[in-house]
Amino acid sequence: MPIQYLKALRCSVSVPSGGNTNTTNLAVVAPGIAEALLATGMGLFAAIPSVVFYNYFQTQITAYGTRSEGFVAELMNAISRQLDGMLSRNERGQLRAHLRECAECASFARRQRAQRGALK
Repeated sequence: MPIQYLKALRCSVSVPSGGNTNTTNLAVVAPGIAEALLATGMGLFAAIPSVVFYNYFQTQITAYGTRSEGFVAELMNAISRQLDGMLSRNERGQLRAHLRECAECASFARRQRAQRGALK
């Protein structure tokens, strides 16, 4: 696209063959300007939807991250309460079921137990 702008600039500063620098022929300048405007329009046609979709997906990703952080905080709280013996029987069963399914959470729980054991 910058090439079209350069063409338009070259056409606008070209000196007519008579040597008179105060006159500009619109027929010489117009094609370059039209080409540059067309390229600009095409660029905007591609850029505007891209920005809209980028903002939409960025908002969705941020919302997902917030939900994930909330889940992690809740899970850490549940594991901590289990280690302190404060979970109800139902909550303890749910947590154990989740720890059997999720290796990452089970690993985290083992690390927490080891740290608590070291503190006692």
